[in-house]
Amino acid sequence: MKKTLCFLLFIPVLASAAGFYVQPEFWGKDGAHRSLRKDLQTLHAQGLLNRFEWKFFDGVGLRAGAVFPVPALKADLGFSGGYVFGPAFNYHTYTTAIPDFVRVGGRIRASFLRATVDASKDLSFSPRAGFVLRGGLGVANGIIKQHLSIDGAVLGVPFADSQSVSDSWTGFTWEIAPSFYWQIKNTRLEAGVFRVGLPNYQGSETRGFNSLDWAPWGFFVRAGF
Repeated sequence: MKKTLCFLLFIPVLASAAGFYVQPEFWGKDGAHRSLRKDLQTLHAQGLLNRFEWKFFDGVGLRAGAVFPVPALKADLGFSGGYVFGPAFNYHTYTTAIPDFVRVGGRIRASFLRATVDASKDLSFSPRAGFVLRGGLGVANGIIKQHLSIDGAVLGVPFADSQSVSDSWTGFTWEIAPSFYWQIKNTRLEAGVFRVGLPNYQGSETRGFNSLDWAPWGFFVRAGF
């Protein structure tokens, strides 16, 4: 009942919005891979790994939000929510001491849920096109998951095992996202770049996670209605 009442009270707020938008996003890797790469390189230099391979995958996201005009400021305020899948890592390590060997494979996947309050200001250079200054503040929840598989042979006896672990954390997020816009009839199209700060993950020895410090650059397109 309370949830229904809150939703009904929220309808007039949504109805006063100047518009709604959807926004696909591409997130670059920035420095998110550095901690894992450093650990693998250190183990290799110490002779504990004969060789290792790793691959990093950038992030993709989708956001939706509402925009409200503020005539006194000649600007817009709004709110948005979005989901980011990434960054992600695949790695394999190999240690060999004939006839024994150990092979480890790992898949690490991170994702974020974000909610922000946004402010923007249009700088028009024609009736249907212009530049947008935009920034936002909010909160983000991060989730990291790892699947680990290990196999090999010790004293000639083969073995194999696997496990999956996860962890989550919440913190402050910010962004700067300038863009260009084009007004085509009742649809407003935008294309721009962004820089986002996300809450740092300190890592977990008990779960076997490295730290994750991700403040990526990226680009986005937006369709507003």
